[in-house]
Amino acid sequence: MMRKLLILTVIPVLAAVGCSREGGDAMATDEPFEFNISMGTRAGSPADDTYRVVLFQYNAINTEYASALYNGSYRNKDAKAWMTPCQVNPATGEWMADNPEYGLRAEWNSTYRMSIVTPARQTDWRVLNAHSTTTRYGYHLTRTGDGLLISSPVSVNVGGNHLNRQYIYQADQQQMKDRRARLTVKLECGQDLASVHVNKLVIKNIYSAMSYDFGSDSLLNPTLDATGVVIHDTGDPEIELLNGEAATQVCSDFYLFALNYDRIDAEYHFVYDVPQLEVTMGSGVVSVPLHYNLNPQYSYTYTLSINSAFVKLAITAQPWNDTSGSQDVVIDEPVTDLFTFNPGDWETVNGGKGTI
Repeated sequence: MMRKLLILTVIPVLAAVGCSREGGDAMATDEPFEFNISMGTRAGSPADDTYRVVLFQYNAINTEYASALYNGSYRNKDAKAWMTPCQVNPATGEWMADNPEYGLRAEWNSTYRMSIVTPARQTDWRVLNAHSTTTRYGYHLTRTGDGLLISSPVSVNVGGNHLNRQYIYQADQQQMKDRRARLTVKLECGQDLASVHVNKLVIKNIYSAMSYDFGSDSLLNPTLDATGVVIHDTGDPEIELLNGEAATQVCSDFYLFALNYDRIDAEYHFVYDVPQLEVTMGSGVVSVPLHYNLNPQYSYTYTLSINSAFVKLAITAQPWNDTSGSQDVVIDEPVTDLFTFNPGDWETVNGGKGTI
């Protein structure tokens, strides 16, 4: 993925006629005013990429957003000019037509929380707070399909000729993040076996959908898929792993919601359902819990080394946008785990080494 630096210069333009002091702030007006938004890119972006800029009135005491919501949709038609307000398909964020009526407007001298989303889908998750009359806003997200990149809300104050007096909001591609992590699974034969034959591979206990909440900047309301996804089935050709050979990649680009699956509550129960990687070898089955803290927009590689009585799991990770090829092994301690299992039927061959 191409790295991108987005520099948003947000300048309010009075919609109503008003006076301003020379070199100073514009006078307040009761009318909402529109914004000109500039975006500069380090590597460029397609002209049909769309962005939704969202402003919420925020209650810091209750950590919630008021029902008043201002948002505008834009595309970066020309990197040297202001972003172009445009109409988009509310469900997909796809560009439909340039139209100034769809630009962002807000009230004078007000403090907001601001977030940027791409593509410019309209918010589709709203819940009334139980202890007040305000509404929480966000998005329905699914595990599969095209991702939605969302920046964490930041506090902004609309006043004067600029946002925060020549306020420049810098949002690079790392700040607008897909709220999922991506998995690659590799299998290899351990040192005390001559070979391993894998019949089936399943990833169980995964969330198929969640809701993103701007108020808490977190994922809520998980939908559990306990059965999971079959990566390799018994009807597929058997996966043969031989001693001394490099690990075989059996799964890539498998998405999970980026959550801390190692988090426990006061009663020492896992807060989230822990995904399970289940590997079947003949009559032997090993289930490996993936109870790790997964960061948004990171790629994780799980390498399982299958031995006669245990499986060793090694984990590496790197950001999606990292093209250096380096891997960060400092994820969570430990970065390797051991899991024992019943090997079932296996034969002793070649001077003591067996095969599963």
